[in-house]
Amino acid sequence: MLFMTTIKYADFCRDIAGILRYANDKNMPVITEAIGTVSKYAHQLSECDSEPDTDENVQAIVKAINHFESTDEDKAAKPTNEPAGTDSDAEPEEPVEAEKAYRFDRKLIGAVVNGNHYSESIIRKTDLQDGDMVRVKYGSSYRPEFELVSRGDSEQAEPIVRKRVIAEEDPTIGLVARKEYNGELLTHDDAPVTIRLNYKDSIKNNVQDGDIVDIAYYADRGPAEARVSWVYRDSDLDTQPAETRKPHSAYVESTDKSPKIITPKLDFDLSNKTVLMAGYSAHRAEVDDVIKAHHGKLLVYDGEASGKGIESDLITAVKHADIVIVMLHSVSHETANKAIANAKSFDKMVATSNINSPLSLEEAIQRALNREPIYQQTSHIVE
Repeated sequence: MLFMTTIKYADFCRDIAGILRYANDKNMPVITEAIGTVSKYAHQLSECDSEPDTDENVQAIVKAINHFESTDEDKAAKPTNEPAGTDSDAEPEEPVEAEKAYRFDRKLIGAVVNGNHYSESIIRKTDLQDGDMVRVKYGSSYRPEFELVSRGDSEQAEPIVRKRVIAEEDPTIGLVARKEYNGELLTHDDAPVTIRLNYKDSIKNNVQDGDIVDIAYYADRGPAEARVSWVYRDSDLDTQPAETRKPHSAYVESTDKSPKIITPKLDFDLSNKTVLMAGYSAHRAEVDDVIKAHHGKLLVYDGEASGKGIESDLITAVKHADIVIVMLHSVSHETANKAIANAKSFDKMVATSNINSPLSLEEAIQRALNREPIYQQTSHIVE
């Protein structure tokens, strides 16, 4: 027997919209019930919970329903020769059944209600929890609106574990999570654990080293099957929780009306010195604030990027710098070795950082200034 393993969510919605074009006042309940049943099993047999949410995915279905409703209105508005209050073809009206409430079934990514899957971007805007009973309606914006009918059993153990973590690049296995956003070590069964981020999720969401992400996994299956449910982006600052609006900003105190104030944790002066940061270019603005707080200048090496303050040639970048800091989690072994070798060749002060946090960067700079060992055995925990 051949089983379906994946479905294309957008194609699925367009096919459903095509079916709805044949709906009328008599067969509409049967069609919607059939669609709900098919959607439920399609979700169970597919990876549709990982599909991105778009307005177009639901717009086709809602338009088809609106078309059906407007057709009924037009039909009702047509003049007839029947006396007022009579309808020769009318069937006896049945009592109107109250809108049904359905269980809110939370998934690792998104949720399922009445066999229909709703994306994470929709679900996280609500305060609904697994087991709640809800009604679903579509507004003029084609976005679903959830009406809470009753809360689920709050005493029942949550089947899904959710963590907000820091994505780190591991040279051997790719992106991993070792720490929660607050810097505490990730644990499972009371022991520290390294969670490998789902490869497909990371590619699809363009997860980068140093990003703050939400992961989720079923408690009875453990973190080995964790999924990346959300990635916090700078473009989403207005909708992100306050604690994630400035990742790793241990030194930033800001308001909407005043500039950022950087308070260094370590005491050293970088006057007339240029610090080259090899790697971590996506967060150069945050690092630049830390360097400026010590009265220095920042230069970034990135072989695949260009722009103000970015050098794409490693040797040239090292020549223009006084201090070279190699961000080990953001560059390959080959690049790290070349950067260190070039720094030694040109007698530059050099050190490495094992993790991308402001304090770790400060500690690396201080070691370079003091000509201490290039490598540090232990990584600083992000505060």
